[in-house]
Amino acid sequence: MSAALAATDPPSPLQQPTTRRAFVCRCGQPVFFRNSQCVVCKTPLGYDAELALLLPLDAEDEGGSLWHAVGPAADADPALAARRYRRCANFDNAAGCNWLLPALADEATPEADGLGGTRAADDPAAQDADPKGGAAGASHATRPDEGSGSALAPPRRAEAGPETSGLSQSLQAPGDDAPPGVASAAPAAPEPAPTGAVPRQTLCRACRLNRTIPDQAIEEHRHWWAEIERAKRRLVSSLIALRLPVASRVSEDPARGLAFDLLRAPSGGPPVTTGHADGIITLDVEEADDSRRERRKAALHEPYRTLLGHLRHEVGHYYWQRLVDGTPWLQPFRALFGDERADYAAALQRHYEQGPPAEWPLSHVSAYASAHPWEDWAETWAHYLHMLDTLDTAVSFGLDAAQVELGYEPFTRSALASAPIAPAAPATAQARPSDAPGHDDEEFLAFVNAWMKLTGVLNELSRSMGLPDFYPFVLSVAAVRKLHLVHRVVSEVRAAPRSAETA
Repeated sequence: MSAALAATDPPSPLQQPTTRRAFVCRCGQPVFFRNSQCVVCKTPLGYDAELALLLPLDAEDEGGSLWHAVGPAADADPALAARRYRRCANFDNAAGCNWLLPALADEATPEADGLGGTRAADDPAAQDADPKGGAAGASHATRPDEGSGSALAPPRRAEAGPETSGLSQSLQAPGDDAPPGVASAAPAAPEPAPTGAVPRQTLCRACRLNRTIPDQAIEEHRHWWAEIERAKRRLVSSLIALRLPVASRVSEDPARGLAFDLLRAPSGGPPVTTGHADGIITLDVEEADDSRRERRKAALHEPYRTLLGHLRHEVGHYYWQRLVDGTPWLQPFRALFGDERADYAAALQRHYEQGPPAEWPLSHVSAYASAHPWEDWAETWAHYLHMLDTLDTAVSFGLDAAQVELGYEPFTRSALASAPIAPAAPATAQARPSDAPGHDDEEFLAFVNAWMKLTGVLNELSRSMGLPDFYPFVLSVAAVRKLHLVHRVVSEVRAAPRSAETA
């Protein structure tokens, strides 16, 4: 056992989730994040991403254009009860988005400008089953897939994407820099507004990130799009709760925003490489096909491969560029992860030709993380979000890892960096909250130790069902130190004054 571990009880984990995952309908029935209707009383439901609440709704008019919250949360909060909402325009198409937008004060009956189509009904057999939903997406090259060849482009390379004629549809207005060959569709930009007025968004904060989606005339594309969007909404809900910048590159922040291209390669055409490039995340939509994804997972000898994992990994590249590159966090990053200026193409080629170094478990969260410092950061970031959302869900439902009876030696302060890793601030600048030695060490250690205990039990439960381990990874001391840096970067953003973002 490492000297960085000690046989002492870990600090109690935080009792409040960052992102709530347990909700109750007006009838008292439990309802879940993905639901758009209570299967017991049939009350419509919608998700307010800013409040992280799934709300029972009553319509303001017969057409259901405007809504207000009802139920326990609205009864206890007059300000919430006074809010008026519109549904995301992607509620009524294959995306089945259940997110809400705030209605403008002078708004009457809006007309949705989503992609059209018919929304599937909620599955009455299970409360947490909802229609298959989705939205659109974008590109950055990192992992080659089965049959894709090597992905040797550096992560910050801008690329338009493969020829996808007839397989994708652009959500950009004509003249925008969309991938070549895509079929034209209605733009996802906000509606025009009078001079000086705020444009009215018709898409929620998750759906407005989409730049390109798979062609909706193809049935399996609608199914895949729904699966991808379900994962993306979960991702974006966590990012918003963490107060990370989540502005659309399509309609809000063309210079530094985020966008998704969801692409499928045509038969015999160039492959789609899942990745990130300067705020554009590209996802091969075939990753939404369970059988194909499992074949790729086996071919690449990966212990874990999911849509949500892909999205969390690629968005990690985006936030490295936004929060680390060119900031005082860059030197602390290099001290733990390595120098990102190392040849990225050569590093990936070496990884796929020779495999990871034998000692990778001593320093990285996964084998792929050992390929290059950029990939190490993205994998560590993804694991941080895995851990945070799973613990949020556990806490939301009243599970307390501190009560788990599992003999286990927790990580202590000695598992973190031997000295505080704090970016150097100019002499005239106010010190960051995270500059103080030990500022959030106890909180972070409680978080990691709660995760270790919870996943120990969840792995045993998986084995009891004859399934692979829930969390098939082992966290080394070096990996925990890297997770701590991610935590500190995120914590700094959360502690900063909130910037105005379009909702």
